[in-house]
Amino acid sequence: MNVKQKIRFNKIGIWADFDIAKIGSLADQAIRLVENLSITYEKLHYKSYGNNNQTIKLSNFDLIVTIGGDGTLLSAAQNCAKQTIPLLGINLGRIGFLTDIAPHEFEKTLTDILHGNYLEEKRDLLSARLIQNGVCVAEGAALNDITVKVNTGGRMQDFATYINDKFVNNHAGDGVIVTSPTGSTAYALSCGGPIIEPSVQALAVVPICPHSLSDRPIVVKSDSQIKIKLQPRFDDEADISCDGNTIGALNADNELIIETSKLAINLLHSPEHDFYASLRSKLSYGTNQSNQS
Repeated sequence: MNVKQKIRFNKIGIWADFDIAKIGSLADQAIRLVENLSITYEKLHYKSYGNNNQTIKLSNFDLIVTIGGDGTLLSAAQNCAKQTIPLLGINLGRIGFLTDIAPHEFEKTLTDILHGNYLEEKRDLLSARLIQNGVCVAEGAALNDITVKVNTGGRMQDFATYINDKFVNNHAGDGVIVTSPTGSTAYALSCGGPIIEPSVQALAVVPICPHSLSDRPIVVKSDSQIKIKLQPRFDDEADISCDGNTIGALNADNELIIETSKLAINLLHSPEHDFYASLRSKLSYGTNQSNQS
């Protein structure tokens, strides 16, 4: 990551759910701040745009600022990646691992960033293609993760996993997560997956509730192709989701191909941003009275 100097943003989009009182209030503060800096802005109500697999023309913005939780930032990520617009998150959610600017410090931090004092970090997206009879019938992209999960409660399925066309194993359980380093601290973490430092070029394949003590997550190179098939067992299907948005269903007649996308997002942070400090403060990673400083 490199510190940028003296870069001016002339037009920004403020992406938020303005109908929620506390978000609308903070958005108003942000709007007053950018008005005082004579920066052009536009309100972008993310609920108007559907899920993050819908392409939206972002009218020549220099920066998108999201206000809310990580889900709000994820809803803007794919469109910002397609249009090479940097993305900044102000946190009003629960953990806020991606939206790492706290409300009490946002005015100073946002002012600094708008004047060009920030850290910029590239994060690759994942791509998903559902293939049936050699034809792509559905596709999507994700910043965090792509998930295949049974949609019938109480039943397991067998998910056959291949990496670069080599059979890995059958995951008997509720499903499989393929996560980017960005998503390694999200759903995959709750399923026992590893934490991957964001600059590491890797993916992780994480089983969801595996019915085996030996079925463990595996980390692979980021240029790997991951294929998932549903083994014939019941008539059930498994939902495929990209950052929580369903794009289709996996069944015994098709297959899911997951790869690192050509799309990437540029996340902006304050100059003091520290990934490991975020782990400690937001996830209580390894913290105790003896090692806090």
